[in-house]
Amino acid sequence: MIEWEPDVPRWRQVAEVIRQRIADGTYPPRSRVPSVMQLVDEFGIAQATA
Repeated sequence: MIEWEPDVPRWRQVAEVIRQRIADGTYPPRSRVPSVMQLVDEFGIAQATA
């Protein structure tokens, strides 16, 4: 689980993690990023946030 920054919306923090993973090759070109349900499970966030 991620340690949340209190002054930054969670959706922004999740978006930044996804951007970092794309940049570092965790999610290579032409591959899928995790589904909403996978993001919910991984980050412990609501579906609307994901």
